[in-house]
Amino acid sequence: MEVTEVPFKGLGVVARRPIPAGTLVARYEFKVVRKAHASPGDYRVGVDANRVGKIDARTFSPPTGAIANVGALLNEPNQGEAPNCRRLASQYWGAPSSRRGAFYLQTTRDVPAGEELTWDYGPSYGRRRY
Repeated sequence: MEVTEVPFKGLGVVARRPIPAGTLVARYEFKVVRKAHASPGDYRVGVDANRVGKIDARTFSPPTGAIANVGALLNEPNQGEAPNCRRLASQYWGAPSSRRGAFYLQTTRDVPAGEELTWDYGPSYGRRRY
């Protein structure tokens, strides 16, 4: 995989070689915060009814095993296209005041070299203008 500029999206992640379906391709780590403390438009992922996961400096830490911590750089697919990755179940750790979480992104189909890796952010992400 390669982190690169994706036209009209900013940074994204692209397959450098073909990636088989079912491959873990990225880890997405986040800090768990109350929804009330997340501004509209913040990059965030759903945790539960009252909390979301926000990006912070630790989101982009060194790889965990052989999996790169670049999940926060995977974009949503272009309009009319299906995502080629899916979010797996989240794991949480730490005291409630400093709780962190992470999930992995896995390919849902074979991804050819040169294709951007994408996933559906879900309804917790906030308003989108596209």
